[in-house]
Amino acid sequence: MIIIATGMGLPLPVTQALYGAAIGSGIFLGTPLNFAGITSVLISWGITPVVAAGASFVVARLGRKIRTKDVRTGTIVYGILTLAAGFYTAYVLGANTIGLVAGIMKGGIGWEAALAIAAASSAIGGILFGRKVSTTVGERIAVMGPQTAFACQIGGALTVHLFTQGGIPVSISHAIIGGVAGGALSKGFRALNAASWARLAALWFLTPILTLALAWLVHASAVA
Repeated sequence: MIIIATGMGLPLPVTQALYGAAIGSGIFLGTPLNFAGITSVLISWGITPVVAAGASFVVARLGRKIRTKDVRTGTIVYGILTLAAGFYTAYVLGANTIGLVAGIMKGGIGWEAALAIAAASSAIGGILFGRKVSTTVGERIAVMGPQTAFACQIGGALTVHLFTQGGIPVSISHAIIGGVAGGALSKGFRALNAASWARLAALWFLTPILTLALAWLVHASAVA
């Protein structure tokens, strides 16, 4: 699922893909499922983009009240802030999504090895194949300037950080896309690309369902 979405340039929620696959494996193996925990995670998935959008909207609106000497100075300032927010986003990605990936593998190879492999693989994937998805998020979902880019980054990162404190695996994709929406909405509805949002909504809904089915089929084919 992740390979297909990356080829299409769509930001697939990795957390949803892995979580759905884990549930599919559990169903096939007859492993008792924690339905209360699953329900809390599903609710968190719905809340994440909304919280991120709200946070980014507020940051963007507050940012407009801060005046700089000229456009060039403002661009430089927000460029530095966006870079710093990017580091923060990468940090919460490691704490949440990379932690989820390593958690799935740690039973077989140990926590340290699983974490090292997950982190290294994520970096390699980003370098080799991340540009197309980055273009979708940065250019095709909404119209963003330096101020909006900072607002969506910091809003999304703060949201994931919040859920990480509770040990809840939420999607960095949900948070950042929600942040993009909130930052764009601070400029008005025309700043959003409705067609791109429709594709993303369909992808988000289908991802855990399809990965659940795929994981079950992989188990079934292995037994056969």
